Amino acid sequence: MKNIFWKKHSVFIILTVMLIPAVLIIARYSTWPSILPFLKILNGPIPNDQIPYDLAIGYVVSYLFFLIQVEIPQLRKEKKAYLTLQNDISHVILQAALI
Repeated sequence: MKNIFWKKHSVFIILTVMLIPAVLIIARYSTWPSILPFLKILNGPIPNDQIPYDLAIGYVVSYLFFLIQVEIPQLRKEKKAYLTLQNDISHVILQAALI
């Protein structure tokens, strides 16, 4: 069961894990003070190089795009197919019980 789950959602899981460093980079380059007191590395002067910040923003946006355009419609299709098959199977079981 775990293997089937991993095959089905591996891309989503990997992209979600990669989202954590992107959010930390955005928090590091942000001008707002850190809301997490245990992350002292986020406090301090903002580096002059904005390339990691821009890449992290781009990654978050592409992650949201993937979620909206790929993952959510796929889950809806799978749910619809499961409900259709469930109704067909229950119909076949009822017919078999009548025979």
